[in-house]
Amino acid sequence: MSDISKQMLAGRQVFFSFLIVNTLSGIVRGTTMFVVNLYAIHLGANLLELGLLRGITGFSILIAALPLGFLADHFGGRRLYLFGEITGAILNLSLLVVTTPAELIVRSGLIGLTMAFRIAAMQSTLLEQLQVIGKNKAGWLRGSNFVGMLFLGPLIGALLLKHFSYNGVFIISSAAMTAVILLAWLTLKAEARHAKIPKLRIQLSFLRHLAGQVALMARNRQLVSATISEGLNSACFSVFSVFVLVVALKVFFFTPQSAGQLISLGGGAFVLAVFFGGFVVENIKFKKALLGSFAATILGLSLLALARHGTSLWVGAVVLGLAMGVTNVITIMRVSHVRGRTGQVAGFYNVSTSLGNTIGPMAGGLIGKIFGPQAVFVLFVPLFVLCAVWMCFSSTALEVYHE
Repeated sequence: MSDISKQMLAGRQVFFSFLIVNTLSGIVRGTTMFVVNLYAIHLGANLLELGLLRGITGFSILIAALPLGFLADHFGGRRLYLFGEITGAILNLSLLVVTTPAELIVRSGLIGLTMAFRIAAMQSTLLEQLQVIGKNKAGWLRGSNFVGMLFLGPLIGALLLKHFSYNGVFIISSAAMTAVILLAWLTLKAEARHAKIPKLRIQLSFLRHLAGQVALMARNRQLVSATISEGLNSACFSVFSVFVLVVALKVFFFTPQSAGQLISLGGGAFVLAVFFGGFVVENIKFKKALLGSFAATILGLSLLALARHGTSLWVGAVVLGLAMGVTNVITIMRVSHVRGRTGQVAGFYNVSTSLGNTIGPMAGGLIGKIFGPQAVFVLFVPLFVLCAVWMCFSSTALEVYHE
């Protein structure tokens, strides 16, 4: 077997090991997130508090994104992943003593920090192996996470709540997280590249890493454009996963099980687009694919905002999930072309995602508290229109992906 073949085989093994672990981890996270949102509503959280609950998680990931990109370059994804999962399991158990929405928000912020380790590890691994596994699989790693987080997680969470209390579900999810940690330890290979570096050199390297982030942003407008669209996309989907639950329960009087199925449907559509959207995008013009996904996103948002019957929620969830999945695939394809160390690029990409996950729910919570939960979806329509117009008329924002 040639050296190139060995390298390709090793790359695929690393990637698919992360894929399996990431899927299982996503199931645990998705179950916990869905139950936490329901628990917040049970505790009497208002729309602003629900927005803060989701937004604080994004903020925690945001402040950790850049330094963790550095750590991914120097210590490898396996170590970061295991540390994030272990601390996350411990913090997950602390949910047992939460009795107010404010306490729940604080715990979610701390759990968000642990999620940042896992996200940095996964994103760095994806960008590193993308040349080997093929760019049409650009969305697979994130898609595997969303299989659990947005598709299976809500379904399992709703099912568990039929038989266990909130605290019972938190205990079960912590135990499941421990099992994922053991699996990760057994299956993921250590790939640290600079594990033994003197502390002074680490500090200097970190400063150079931050300078590299700024330089990367300054010289690559394609990266800026891609991350802006991904930030907006992330904000929109974060708002969907939180506030469609409120609309379903409070406006259309869904049961928790039906609300879980609704979120699962949107997540399933997202996953479908992420796994197969790459093959579609490769065969049509890049500009048309991105603008088409924006148009479909606007349609899905309008269906949710103007819904007068529960059916509109189901249709809107599918349209929105498909559209945002395609946008995510396109963004990762664009980011994979950026030259630079994968940890740096992943860190910059994660900043935009975390900004969206932070600002979107918080702004949505404020709008929802003033105008009602369905008005939250209207917030994003003009933003996607402006983004589409900017990308149409900017000379660098929509450089063609195909070479």
